[in-house]
Amino acid sequence: MNYISLKDCVPRWIYKLDSRNLAIGVYDGDNGFIGIRTKFGDRYLFIEYHWDYGGDYATVKPLEKIGELPEEIECNEHDALYCDKCLKRGLEFRLDDPKAAVGRGKWYHFDGTPLCEGGNPEYCRNGELFIYLEKLEAGL
Repeated sequence: MNYISLKDCVPRWIYKLDSRNLAIGVYDGDNGFIGIRTKFGDRYLFIEYHWDYGGDYATVKPLEKIGELPEEIECNEHDALYCDKCLKRGLEFRLDDPKAAVGRGKWYHFDGTPLCEGGNPEYCRNGELFIYLEKLEAGL
């Protein structure tokens, strides 16, 4: 089966893949493809590397381009905090006494508003990318 070589892969483009764990993935520009992996019922962003890169995790053979990742979506799998009530990304913890090194405090959205009533800070792995890839996957 023919596949697209590593030198011909374009950063931020999404590819249909022949891979150990990923059906589609966005090329990160650093030999890897970020896609959604399912393991023991959990679905999460995961990186696998291009076949031409070599090594144990080089399991991806891109088959065809699907489209370019929208500019407003970050091309990474980094952790981020979000409010599980309103789903806004970006939270910070502020101490009641700003001069104290540790102590009591509250969670706030980056826009300065307090965490939603009944909300909790949660970690995600680039939720925008996850949702975008999940919708593309469902359409294939």
